Amino acid sequence: MKSWTDVLGCEPDQYSDRVYSTRPEWVSGHISHHDARFLFRRLLETGPDVVIEVGTASGVSTAILCHAAHMASAARDGSSDFKVHSYDISTHFYADMEKRVGDAAREMLDDDLLERIRFHAPATASTVREQHRPDTIEFAFIDASHKHPWPVLDLLAMLACLRPGGDVLLHDINLPRMVEGNEVFGAQLLYEGLDVEKEADGEAPIPNIGRIRIPDDKAGLREELLALIDAHDWETEPHPEQIRIALG
Repeated sequence: MKSWTDVLGCEPDQYSDRVYSTRPEWVSGHISHHDARFLFRRLLETGPDVVIEVGTASGVSTAILCHAAHMASAARDGSSDFKVHSYDISTHFYADMEKRVGDAAREMLDDDLLERIRFHAPATASTVREQHRPDTIEFAFIDASHKHPWPVLDLLAMLACLRPGGDVLLHDINLPRMVEGNEVFGAQLLYEGLDVEKEADGEAPIPNIGRIRIPDDKAGLREELLALIDAHDWETEPHPEQIRIALG
């Protein structure tokens, strides 16, 4: 296989930086350039046919995911046979209600790449389980509500679809350290609380994105997740029906 430099025409970090630099001026609350690099590199390594994102928001991360999936597909067999499915509970961007979720990706990507994305809104992680078969998803990015227990519920909701050995990336695993006065710990509690193979972004001053690998023992992982729900004080109160659906 060719090196990624040969495939991309530059180093992976340079490529993701170039994509990241095209984000619109109106976006806010998006992933950092360190996060974008980590996300881009990990997706290149996995090379999935289907990419799942939970928490579309502006769509900056969606554009990064789409470019990485495109280049991984091209390296694998010279095609562009991939799909990115992005899910958000809202139809409009939380920081600017005049924008639809995903509008940044619509501005950052050309028509050919946009055709590879399916935006699902309103939708949740439970929708992923409804739309994808068991053990078929190799790569997912969770960047939705960070208030405990939502990140745990999101992972639980789509656990059946995740393939053992696949990667799930979690954003804002150090949110309270990144944003002064922010006391939202859900993603951090999930990342640190799981006894699985994991990796945080070692190149960032404060690593705020991390990867967990889905183990062969998914039943054991499910038990860990169920225990985490009540292991810490809840930072939000999901509707009982939303909890029931997530627990499946």
